[in-house]
Amino acid sequence: MNRIGLEAQVVRELSPGDVVRAASGACFDMAGVYIDPDVWTRAITRDVRAAFAQTGVAPLEAEVIRLGDSIDDRDRRIIEIAAEIGMPCLIVVAMSQDPDRNADLLAELAALSAAVGVQSVLEFGAFTAVPDVDAALAAVSRAEGRVGILPDPIHLARGGGLPADLARIPAALMPFAQICDAEDPQAVMTPKSLLEEARHHRLNIGEGTLPLDAYYRALPASIPLSNEVRSIAWEKRYPDPFERAQVLAASMRAWLAHMGED
Repeated sequence: MNRIGLEAQVVRELSPGDVVRAASGACFDMAGVYIDPDVWTRAITRDVRAAFAQTGVAPLEAEVIRLGDSIDDRDRRIIEIAAEIGMPCLIVVAMSQDPDRNADLLAELAALSAAVGVQSVLEFGAFTAVPDVDAALAAVSRAEGRVGILPDPIHLARGGGLPADLARIPAALMPFAQICDAEDPQAVMTPKSLLEEARHHRLNIGEGTLPLDAYYRALPASIPLSNEVRSIAWEKRYPDPFERAQVLAASMRAWLAHMGED
């Protein structure tokens, strides 16, 4: 069965170290960490490292670099912190409207992160400058295999993609994938509404209409899956983030067991 991870923004109330502890308490195998370099301290680094060491939860990914027209000191600091806490991957979203510039910057970012043992992973989405699989493949083309591509079912669908499109991404470029569900899209969705949905209105597996069974079967076998149920509704339903993580992990494992039986 696939290893499963907890994305930090699913339990956004928690400190980075407590995200790892919540993942452990819910029996997730891995955890992600959100890095805000403006408030990050050495004490946070020590706490996160201790949480991983004490729980046995594996580091999955750090987020997020929002890549504009250049790589700045903030981006470099995020890479540095990701390396310090042992993250194998760092999520990147590309926002420059110049495709050639995005490809060059991603190659440069890949070199910087790879130098400290971290793989940059591009998350495509319709609210970014890289809306779909084809754009993602073009964007990472100059990085010589050092930038991964992160599938997310809501971003795939909102960009007009189908699960079958994932077959065009080499398995070696997909270190993990995200999982969630969503309602049918609004008749008109703007970049702002797409971002709002992605940040606050995702659904748990089976609550929406995304073709998650086909999505799962289109991914490489045994790929790690990271829970990305970022949801105000779920925050209200389970105000205790530790309980929320437990319910989502149990639901995710039940779905994976069902998929394994088919």
